[in-house]
Amino acid sequence: MEQRESALDLGELRDEIDKADQMILSSFIARMRVVRKIAEYKKENDMAVLDPEREKEKIEEIRRISPDDMEDSCVMLYNKIMEISRDLQTKEISE
Repeated sequence: MEQRESALDLGELRDEIDKADQMILSSFIARMRVVRKIAEYKKENDMAVLDPEREKEKIEEIRRISPDDMEDSCVMLYNKIMEISRDLQTKEISE
């Protein structure tokens, strides 16, 4: 009987993950649309894609607002998001 209750709990937890994933994807898409606008601005103003100071500030902010037990994971996530954003900007600018 305990396994059945655990399975139900696991199903509920997976439902929560699915809902969180939908929110993450929606937010990511919104962010990437803004990244495209930034690429357009940088192209028009002959600016470099990489802004090391901005990225450093962003990572410091992420460290500051992340829970202590998740700080490293949050930083890893944002480093990847910024890498993807730079790749998209580079692609948009080169078109």
